[in-house]
Amino acid sequence: MKQKKQYKNYTAPALDKGLDILELLSEHQEGLTQAEIAYRLNKSVNEIYRMISTLRNREYVDFDEDEDRYNLSYKILNMTAKFEPIKTLTTNAIPVMKEITNKTNQSIHLAIYTRGKILIIAQEDSPSSFNYHVSVGATFDLLETSSGRVILTFQNSKERKRRLERRGFYNKLDRGTKIPNAKLKE
Repeated sequence: MKQKKQYKNYTAPALDKGLDILELLSEHQEGLTQAEIAYRLNKSVNEIYRMISTLRNREYVDFDEDEDRYNLSYKILNMTAKFEPIKTLTTNAIPVMKEITNKTNQSIHLAIYTRGKILIIAQEDSPSSFNYHVSVGATFDLLETSSGRVILTFQNSKERKRRLERRGFYNKLDRGTKIPNAKLKE
């Protein structure tokens, strides 16, 4: 009889700290000082210093000496631009998106589903002086945006149900009937 492999839930605290710093800096375009990073992450300045030194050496973080602030570098953007599924999708979609914006005078964005949210992977602004812009890289709740609802609409019913169950919008014990606070109608 073949036994299933058991995986333990290992953690890497140093990696967690480094990722926390990157995520925090992504939310602060103006950058943060070392003390601000330490305070917001509830860590000591010394812990943050070691992590930031490594992130700087690996070129994930830049330091503005005039402002004494740390910012994200473009390294992560460069890495994501090389991610083949996104690169292929955006390369094929952008010409179509440009055509749509020119014909409709409306802005358009391309979103994908990931972990219960939608992620904006491309954006084309309207050629008119008034337009709606969503930043590439922004994430939004699946059910709180028209993009998320469109993504759900074009899923087969099994996949749609699975995604909604994951979010708690279906009562699993009642064979798929919706719970009263479901936000999406079938």
